[in-house]
Amino acid sequence: MNSISSETKTVFDRLEVRVWRRIRSDGLLSAGQTVLVACSGGADSTFLTLVMQRLAQHMGLTCVVAHVDHGLRSDSGKDAQWVREFARGLGLECLVERVAVEGAGEEAARNARLSALERLADRVGADVVALGHHADDQAETILMRMIRGTGFRGLAAMASRRGRFVRPLLDLRRDEIEAALADSGTRFVEDATNVSSDFFRNRVRAEMLPWMRGENPAIVESLAGLARNVRADLDAFDAAMEIVSKHWVVEEVGPDGRIGSRILPELWEKLGPGGLWWAVRKAHARATMGRPSVGQLERVHLMDLFEGLARGFDGRSRRFMVPGGVMALQGGWGLTVVPGDWLDDPAVGPWAVAKTGRWRLGTTGWVVVVGEDASRRMVSQRQFFRTRHPGDQIMLGHHHKKVQDLFVDRGVPAPLRDRLPLLADDHGLVAWVPDLHGENEKVTLWAEIGSLEAVLAALFDWDHREQEFFDLSVAPRYATKTPGSSKTS
Repeated sequence: MNSISSETKTVFDRLEVRVWRRIRSDGLLSAGQTVLVACSGGADSTFLTLVMQRLAQHMGLTCVVAHVDHGLRSDSGKDAQWVREFARGLGLECLVERVAVEGAGEEAARNARLSALERLADRVGADVVALGHHADDQAETILMRMIRGTGFRGLAAMASRRGRFVRPLLDLRRDEIEAALADSGTRFVEDATNVSSDFFRNRVRAEMLPWMRGENPAIVESLAGLARNVRADLDAFDAAMEIVSKHWVVEEVGPDGRIGSRILPELWEKLGPGGLWWAVRKAHARATMGRPSVGQLERVHLMDLFEGLARGFDGRSRRFMVPGGVMALQGGWGLTVVPGDWLDDPAVGPWAVAKTGRWRLGTTGWVVVVGEDASRRMVSQRQFFRTRHPGDQIMLGHHHKKVQDLFVDRGVPAPLRDRLPLLADDHGLVAWVPDLHGENEKVTLWAEIGSLEAVLAALFDWDHREQEFFDLSVAPRYATKTPGSSKTS
């Protein structure tokens, strides 16, 4: 079934060479990796499995076949059994997982499939998950997005790599793949749902593309080329934004290692909606760890947020939930995008840090670093770190102010107020709170209370070589640094 005659081997080899060129140019695979090959049994994934099995012999790859049974058809089990036998004939291990699709439509099935592939990849320790999307899929995706409405990024369609998911077949047309399988005598599974008019993609495939092909026989290549050109421009734009945003986006690492982001008002003021949208998308990807199974973030999810930002950072606190269980919090200190469950169970302390070292303050995302001299004096000072209590007051100059009022004045979003560390004494008087409303937000905060020296540093990637101490026994003062500058204020 899987043997390829010498006459048709040349045809198959031509496609294999084009696949290899894509793999090499985009750096999709490396020698010695373990690759999970997603195989539905259809023509594209069957061809992909054959090519990956052949490449494995040349690159020292370990290939494992994975089939996801959505259970949407009564006979779906037959497809799973076919894939098992196909993989066995190639001498490859095959994993099958049946999933329950939550919701209806193509997007729900896609999310369930990608989640299952992630789990299977974790099980076998796969470095890469190979998907069988080809040029026709790319063209259909562009048309679908144009019909529904999209932006420049949507026209880039599917990337050849997203996280550990790779698509080596994006340069091949469907008819080329099917012709190679037919010439080699390789069978594949025909999925009846691929011709059902119930699915949007099928209608685009059966109705739109044939009409467009009449106007331009190379429409698939043209649309695939559009996607490549747009993605190249986007890659350049993203690289430039990565450099620029270092001044205005602060990464925050949560207790479980997931990354949130704080986007400072300066980014909105300097770059406007385009820059902010880029930063929000990147922050969303960080908060979801780049999981492909997370629903696509669209501008519509944040329309209220952007409308509010159009009026500037006015100090009002707003919160929004977006796809992937991510929360966006707007306040006077900027826009914070974090995993929503970060705020489920905030630790309250107190944390008595009575010896030298680096100490994480519960799940606040903050760290205390204490030197030897500070450790000796901390016990006698009876000062400790905790999150706020009702009625907390702080000494500002020669008068007291409620910490709650201070947070409101600074525009700290309400859900975050219970996660900020305070330095307090046994009598409940707060001596220090972190400054979250300075001119430059990428800061390292060093605090000195009398003879007590402690450093609080948000878990930012920051240069700690310059250090400055302040006496905070009278009023809070803060040190800020501009990247590349030795000045503090």
